[in-house]
Amino acid sequence: MTDLNKYIEQFQDLDIKKRYIIFFVVLLILLFLDIFVLMRPQIVYLGKINKNIKMQMRKNAESRSNISKKADIKKQEEDFKLKVQQAQLQVIPKDEVPFLLEIISKIAEKSALNVDQIVPHPEDLKLLLDDKTKKYYTLAISVKATGGYHNFGKFLNGLENHERYFDIAEFSLKPALDSRILSLQLTLNIIVYEEVKK
Repeated sequence: MTDLNKYIEQFQDLDIKKRYIIFFVVLLILLFLDIFVLMRPQIVYLGKINKNIKMQMRKNAESRSNISKKADIKKQEEDFKLKVQQAQLQVIPKDEVPFLLEIISKIAEKSALNVDQIVPHPEDLKLLLDDKTKKYYTLAISVKATGGYHNFGKFLNGLENHERYFDIAEFSLKPALDSRILSLQLTLNIIVYEEVKK
C-alpha cells in the first residue's frame, strides 16, 4: 500500500501535461488490450458472419433471377409445344398417303394444272427416325403435269403454304409441243410415320 501511495504522490507532483500524457498512454494500452484481447474473438466471428451474409445474398439474387426467368421458360415451353403440334400436323401416318395424294391433286387443280400422274414410291422409303413408339420415313412422290408457267408457280406456292410438309427433291420444266404449255416433272418428299407394334 505504501508503494502505491508513493506512486500517487509522484504522479501528483508531475506537471499537468505529463499527467495527461501518462493518462492517454494508459488509455491507449487499455484500448489496445480491449481491441486485441477482448474484442478479437468477436471480430473474427463477425467476419465469418459477413462471409455467410454475402453468400446468402448471392444465393438470394440467383433465386430472384431464376424466378424472373421462370415466365420466360414457361413461354419458351409453350412455344415449343406449339411447334411440336405444328410439326405433328405436317407428318402423316403411312396409311393416309392416298389422302395426301388427293391434296396434291386438289392443289394442282386450283392452280389450273393438268395432272398426268401422281405416284408414290413406297419401295424407296428411307428411315429417318426410330423413337420406340413410331418410325418416321421419307416417301418420294412423283408428279407429272402440264400447264403454263404461272400455273406451276401457283402450284408450288400452294404446296409451300399447305400445312403438310412437302420437300421438292427434283424439279424440271420442259416446253411441250405448244410453246405456251410446259411439261413438269417433280419429285416431292414427304414425311410419314408408322406406329411400332409391341
